[in-house]
Amino acid sequence: MSSYAVFIQGSLQNFDEDGDGVPDGFMFKLRNRYMTICITRITAKLDGEPLDPDKISFIVDSNETKASQITATSPFCIPVDTTTTVKVFKRGGLKPGIKSRLNIVIEVPGYGTPGFSLILDVDSRSISIYY
Repeated sequence: MSSYAVFIQGSLQNFDEDGDGVPDGFMFKLRNRYMTICITRITAKLDGEPLDPDKISFIVDSNETKASQITATSPFCIPVDTTTTVKVFKRGGLKPGIKSRLNIVIEVPGYGTPGFSLILDVDSRSISIYY
């Protein structure tokens, strides 16, 4: 699977939600082109540090779901041909000039717990994926 097929290149950027001039985190977009997928759990680390699930949001059609709300009884489903914005709230965002590694493990019924790593480069707004 190519990173171009899932992660929308050029979508990676820091965001300043409160307008104070300091990034509140970073965001990127992904596009599901294969099949509807339902996630029942997600964990993530940024540069080896665990991320708080309350600080990770998925936005589809202006509906926002925090990673902490995703469970086996309340899965997060992404239909085919849907764009999802992923927001990670991390004071200061991604640092310019430094590539960061985002490790993600998801639980998908019938597929187990696939994991992958993303190399995030905010300067070029690029995302590279490693399985």
